[in-house]
Amino acid sequence: MKQHQREAILISFLNEKGKYKKLAEYIVQLIQDDPSSPQESLHTIIYRIKDEIRLIEKINRLNKELEAGVPSIIEENYPERVGDLLGVRIICLRLSDVEKVETYIKLLSEENILSFVKGPDQKTSFILPVNPGDSIPYDIDLRYSGYSSIHYQIELGENSDAPPELKGLLFELQLRTILEEAWSEIDHKYRYARSRIGVNLPEHIHMGFYNLSAYLQCVIKI
Repeated sequence: MKQHQREAILISFLNEKGKYKKLAEYIVQLIQDDPSSPQESLHTIIYRIKDEIRLIEKINRLNKELEAGVPSIIEENYPERVGDLLGVRIICLRLSDVEKVETYIKLLSEENILSFVKGPDQKTSFILPVNPGDSIPYDIDLRYSGYSSIHYQIELGENSDAPPELKGLLFELQLRTILEEAWSEIDHKYRYARSRIGVNLPEHIHMGFYNLSAYLQCVIKI
């Protein structure tokens, strides 16, 4: 990406950040105050707005992966092409709680308070039996992130009572258990963060994360 294109995107994003913060606060308040939401299934609702450096890195990566004929991501279209400028995460204690919250989110969509743009997309971890005697399938990528969550790309629906300036903004909603949240933090801090800066971790480290992820996948189903 050329410097002037990068600067144009960053200036635009910095000018829009306040809107995404208001949208995040609106979504959190909506769920917490709604008497029909499954309050007993909600452990925590958190949000994050994408860091500027990560935004440029992601746009560069997505542009490199574009198929022939697909226009590049630029200042004019990045809010529609990068669906996680705002990420809202609902953390639950158990998988059964995730299912209840998922049902509630679908209800908000049916009432046109939220509008699904994409998803739900199940991001699954390794679903493998924990048996030391089993060999690892030849086609398994040991560098897979190893955590599980349900992802949606969403915008506010016509029946939302949010300010007009917030309608049309995309955000990503994630549902996961508290164990999956803890695992993603461990994986990100000790493996992904090093891999993304070019540190080549030994294969036994990837193997350890793989085995632990498989074990946790079984634990959260209990």
